[in-house]
Amino acid sequence: MTGRSRILGRSGFLTLGWTGFWVAVALVLALSAATGLSVAVQAAISAAAVAVYCGVAWAAQRILGRAVLVYYHHMLAFLMLAATLAAVLGAPVLAHLDVTACGLAAGRAATLIRLARSLDLEGLRMRSDALERLGRERGVGPWTVGVVALQGLGRYDAGLVDDLALVKLLASLRRRWPEPGETAELLEPYGEWQGLASVFLLQGFKRGLVRGASMDRARLVRTSARNAA
Repeated sequence: MTGRSRILGRSGFLTLGWTGFWVAVALVLALSAATGLSVAVQAAISAAAVAVYCGVAWAAQRILGRAVLVYYHHMLAFLMLAATLAAVLGAPVLAHLDVTACGLAAGRAATLIRLARSLDLEGLRMRSDALERLGRERGVGPWTVGVVALQGLGRYDAGLVDDLALVKLLASLRRRWPEPGETAELLEPYGEWQGLASVFLLQGFKRGLVRGASMDRARLVRTSARNAA
């Protein structure tokens, strides 16, 4: 389905998006009532989530010059909002985080909450095996390890393997859609700087600075792969 498809005279993409949102709101409110949590607090979190979504989108537009909606940015913002509002309103924080994660319908959200409960996240900075320890967790793949290394631990030795933009870059270079994990080959030559290389490759690809690669070719390769499936 594309943004041009129409359902009841509206964009199919927008219709499904808003339908999913209201279903999620109904789910979290029902779960709140069923588990004895404050429905009013969860309703306030749901209402504020709309403002957060719009705020993140606006910030991306101002900073990057175009609308870029990255899923995990909104997920983290929603969970931070839920924790803050619950604490301010005197409601149980972890319980409302659980309900909010269910409303997001995201395995990543549930994984973040589980990690926050079971791991000493600050202590990871002092562990030489921090990335290996994270990689053993259910729901944590190489991309998540790379993001945590770069943005949480200040390390550059874990690349953003399977990042969608890197997948497109490799597809453009190899003229075929890569297999899962294949982007690790693209980052391997950079050794202990794979994380930093990921960032520069992503920015270079977006600006057309990677020799032999282009967004247009990546789109053609992806279309061909879909048609062949």
